[in-house]
Amino acid sequence: MTPSEVWEDYNPSLAPLEISTVSSSESLNTVHAAYAFDVDYSEQTHFKARVSVYYDKRWQDARSAVILLPTLDDIPFDTLINTLLKEGYVVGVPDYSGKDGTEIPSSLLFATNDGCRQYLDVLDGSARRSPWYVWCKVVRRAMTLLASLPLVDKERIAIIGLGVGGHISWQVAAMDKRVKALIPICGGGYRWAKDKPRFTHGNVPETEEEIAYSTGVGAETYAKFVTCPTFYLTTRMSQFCDVDRAGDILSFVRSDNKKLLIMRSVDMQITKKGLRAMLGWLRNAFAGIQTATIPTMAFECADGELYLRLDTEKAANSVQVYSSYGEAYVFARNWTKLEGLQQVGAHEYSVHVPVYDPASLTVAYASVSYDDEDACSTPVIGAIPQKLGAANVEAGNECSRIIFDNSMDIDIFSVKTEDALLESGLLSKKKGPFGIDGVSVSDGSLLLCRSERELNAFARTSALHFDVYSPAEGDLEIRVYTVPDEKCYIARTKLIGGDFWQKVFVSATDFKSEEGRTLTKFAGAKVISLWDAKGLIFNNFLWI
Repeated sequence: MTPSEVWEDYNPSLAPLEISTVSSSESLNTVHAAYAFDVDYSEQTHFKARVSVYYDKRWQDARSAVILLPTLDDIPFDTLINTLLKEGYVVGVPDYSGKDGTEIPSSLLFATNDGCRQYLDVLDGSARRSPWYVWCKVVRRAMTLLASLPLVDKERIAIIGLGVGGHISWQVAAMDKRVKALIPICGGGYRWAKDKPRFTHGNVPETEEEIAYSTGVGAETYAKFVTCPTFYLTTRMSQFCDVDRAGDILSFVRSDNKKLLIMRSVDMQITKKGLRAMLGWLRNAFAGIQTATIPTMAFECADGELYLRLDTEKAANSVQVYSSYGEAYVFARNWTKLEGLQQVGAHEYSVHVPVYDPASLTVAYASVSYDDEDACSTPVIGAIPQKLGAANVEAGNECSRIIFDNSMDIDIFSVKTEDALLESGLLSKKKGPFGIDGVSVSDGSLLLCRSERELNAFARTSALHFDVYSPAEGDLEIRVYTVPDEKCYIARTKLIGGDFWQKVFVSATDFKSEEGRTLTKFAGAKVISLWDAKGLIFNNFLWI
């Protein structure tokens, strides 16, 4: 079934909307009201859903509204709600999966928060028997409720979705033209292609199951029906989205006001830079001001060398270009910032790209910052250097056993916290014992993505070493994530505590999966994570 067939004859505003107030509370002028409303899944199946609505009690005029769709996992998003309230938006958060009072009947168990996981990426018959269809109905009915509130300007409703909520947001915006602005975050479709990297397999579904899924519920298909302004934000390291295909899905949107931002964060965390860009863009979108810019970038070859040519479209305040070598899978890809960027025209830039094997895939993207905290990215592009004529191999391309020491830039690390928003300034260099610097986080976990070249060179037979300074006794949990199966293995070590650098050595066999399986070698262990590392200082990561 196509999207038009799936949603044929459905009108979320047609059936009477029976609304009841479940609860209402107030704190520091913010009102949180929970409403129950009816959802008609079919002529025989009806159920009560809930939506939480947040607004400032001092508001008297009709306001723009944002429907916020969190992902299935319990990621705190109160900070995001409060930020939207400060911007003057009424915020509605529908409970689409039954986590917070929505009474999904047992006949729709596949759409419940506890029962949906095995149905997210497959169709059990019709698209209408999928969690996505049920959830879209809940959200569209919640939009009808929101639009009926006197405090809401029904002509200015935006939808922001995170992860699974991002996937839903594509579908809702495609089928419901009441959505005037769309902001999917780490929900970029192509769920059927999770094990099929974009640059080695393409974007066309092959099996009957893939075709049915993509056509019936795939966000990439629904994107072709989206006509409202769209700002797609994604992280470059996530199990929940495919950064390589972000440009593809955005290209389907039939609006001139669309843009992409690839954030330097983990999973689906929104950076402060991303938040500021998103809020500025949304403000302008509701005002009818088109500010979206999509810079363009392409590979080119000259004298056997590989280069990237970038056009920022307008004057830029800063330009950063990142590349990765020999890694088709997007999860845990090792990105390197390219140095030596040169401006060669009013808005044009060029940078040399190191080539280590002309026959291996090289991918790249650029992020650009403009005035007024505007920021966007190019889509990720990929090329086989030798097909472009680039044959010169980088001199001195041997891998080093040293992963990090205090002479290096800490930008190779990422930070992950539990909130939907990632605070700025969490990662820093700090002095440890004997005045020696190390890398530290003031909150959350510290992550390192390793390159395939490094792992193939050293990690098969090596152990991992690092120094850690911990003022007090404690435990340190070390996690590694493998590719392509994306499994997590955990090892633990005791922190002695004291004014000295403690040396830590871990071998692959120290790591166990949740099922009790032992990691046999570090090859394939693309991510090293020092979990809940707040206040600790680390140095001298190396393979020995």
